[in-house]
Amino acid sequence: MTTMVKYEIEKILKNKTFIGAMVVSLFGTALHELCKAIYNEDTGL
Repeated sequence: MTTMVKYEIEKILKNKTFIGAMVVSLFGTALHELCKAIYNEDTGL
């Protein structure tokens, strides 16, 4: 029983880590695009 619970918790933690990584990745990409847009406006390109 305990092994099963440990396994389930581990699975949930792995999923959370994966989702967290996805969110950070998406946020990073969005931030990068935003910075590029601002930089382009400032330089007048």
